[in-house]
Amino acid sequence: MDHERAVARAEQRDRTALRDTLPRLHRPALLDDHGVLRDSLGQFLGGHDGIDIVGAVANGRELLALLPDRVVDVVLMDLSMPELNGIDATRELLLDYPAVKVIPLTMF
Repeated sequence: MDHERAVARAEQRDRTALRDTLPRLHRPALLDDHGVLRDSLGQFLGGHDGIDIVGAVANGRELLALLPDRVVDVVLMDLSMPELNGIDATRELLLDYPAVKVIPLTMF
């Protein structure tokens, strides 16, 4: 597992270097188990200049599977989800991608 994390960190550094050469965009990933909210948020944010939605997923496991292939700088994350909730997903996310910012979403 340590080798996998080291490889993931190296790949993230490479993606970060690439990102720094591109025009400044916000590249959020959206994470919510309610499809209507996820889709609406994606449509709202994606309609703004400077925002490039890089993924919209339903749970923490899907987010962690998405990240190795995408450049993400912020995650809008629901806290209460099946399979891997937002708290645990944030812990896992920040181990391998410490530069990614997390904005929690909740309906409580």
